[in-house]
Amino acid sequence: MHISGSELAQFELREVLGEGADFQVFAGRHLDTGADVVFKRPHPTLVSRNQHQEVEAAIHDLARIRSELNGEIPHTPVPLSLSGPAIHDSLFGDSLGHEYTVIVESRARGVPLVGSVVDGVRKHPIGLPMNLFCLNPLRPHTSHGESQ
Repeated sequence: MHISGSELAQFELREVLGEGADFQVFAGRHLDTGADVVFKRPHPTLVSRNQHQEVEAAIHDLARIRSELNGEIPHTPVPLSLSGPAIHDSLFGDSLGHEYTVIVESRARGVPLVGSVVDGVRKHPIGLPMNLFCLNPLRPHTSHGESQ
């Protein structure tokens, strides 16, 4: 979705990447450079209940600290845009009823450390990662001297 009329107008919003306790994260693209970016907003549940003030404060504190450090921390996403508090219903396609801030950052490269819990369970036939059985495999233990 192309965004118009705001600090975020130079970006295109794409699919949801994930969510945690504080944030919901979306993929996006910088329209001028084609670079991959991420949109972070306070979790919709917090916003809809008007309980997102601490997350808002954290967004602004992080933006201030990153600005003061001026890119001196390697391997961290670069903040690209910070919206003012606004109702972003048309951008995200929902109706949360409260103003909140959206931050756009460069997209980090690498292997995702954690997906959603549902994705983790869905990938494994018994609902648990198979590496949990490395120490205690499901096959019977053989004593010394017995053949397999």
